Amino acid sequence: MADALSAFVNIYKLAQLSGDPADTYKSQAKGIADWFVSWNAWLRARQDQTRAFVEGRQDPNDPFIPPYTGWYETDARDGYFNGECASANHWPVFGPRTDYIAGNGPGDIYADPEVQYGADEAWDTAAAARGLLKYSEIDDLGVNSVYFQRAQEILEGWPFRDHASGDGNPETPDLASDPSPYAREGMRWFLKSNEPCEIRYVKNTDIVMGEQLFRLYRLSRNRAHLDAAKKVLYAQVWDIVSHQNFGYNSFMTRDLAHSGNIYDRIVADDRASKTIDLPDGSIACLPGNSSCWNHLGFEGYDVYVVQQIIHGPEFVPEDFPVPNMDQDVAAAITQTMNRWQSSPYGDPSHWVSASATHLTTYNCALRFTDLSFEGGHTRLDDCKTALGHNPTGHTIFYSLVPDGVFTQGPGR
Repeated sequence: MADALSAFVNIYKLAQLSGDPADTYKSQAKGIADWFVSWNAWLRARQDQTRAFVEGRQDPNDPFIPPYTGWYETDARDGYFNGECASANHWPVFGPRTDYIAGNGPGDIYADPEVQYGADEAWDTAAAARGLLKYSEIDDLGVNSVYFQRAQEILEGWPFRDHASGDGNPETPDLASDPSPYAREGMRWFLKSNEPCEIRYVKNTDIVMGEQLFRLYRLSRNRAHLDAAKKVLYAQVWDIVSHQNFGYNSFMTRDLAHSGNIYDRIVADDRASKTIDLPDGSIACLPGNSSCWNHLGFEGYDVYVVQQIIHGPEFVPEDFPVPNMDQDVAAAITQTMNRWQSSPYGDPSHWVSASATHLTTYNCALRFTDLSFEGGHTRLDDCKTALGHNPTGHTIFYSLVPDGVFTQGPGR
């Protein structure tokens, strides 16, 4: 639905350029934007009721249920590895990895028919925030609209972790000597949720949150939004270009892994089921892990979206002080998509069912880039094929009219 909202906004803009008043497209976009705002209000109200109920019967020293900030499609949240935190929250722990279920298991203090503890999710939230910011572009009130204000509030309040090579953090001794200019400038990772035991550093959800902060700055012109967005982009380029990490989790987990801590377990799990360390020093998805490959394809696509945004008139070269950043961003797109397209999950000649929607939409949306397939296959062909490929959701809809239609290629 978020993709549909973004697509309707772009169709409305294109229709206006061709002399069509396009009121139908604007009203379609507004209906979805209103739905997102109402849904977010309902989720917040339900979480407030949950918190009030639990606090009325629990020890005041027990953990505080965080407020619901964004969106998520289910009531409970699975967590990973952080068994100590889960135990402190009275959440059931299971399996050798000490996974846990936040708020809906036997013995849980919140396991009550009247209590549903959920947590928001950066992936869902970023998509919804994109839709609200997109609609703000055509709403009469612009940055004063409820759509912009809600997206801004959520993005400004989302929890994150910053790291830099010179920050003196004793938990990141390897980062202290990292030669990458992006490590020196400072990097940011947004948490996957505001659930209190969240400990992961995930590349795809981080870059999509950064994308929305660049959109936010483009409308707000608030330098704090730009600074936050830059740190996210630096983290992605640091992962891909500086460390050749094409896995699901950020390379930061390896910088944090030492002395048998929680990140040691995350890295061990990656190597056991998600990634492979190649002889050239790069990190790749395991051949059969479709989830890892599909997340990688999204990253390449989303860095391209960011590239389009930051070459708009609202940005100037002085906004990005790292030398050669333009080339590194382009390299991150090329390297990521080349890796992805070399797998069965990104090869248009295979159309692996597990990734059909991702494959068609990412290739279609990137049709304005100068990246090309071997054998003369084009991304425009993928757009046409995708329409008959029964893709799920509205992702193909947005890929047919992405923001790139207004910029016509990388850096333009």
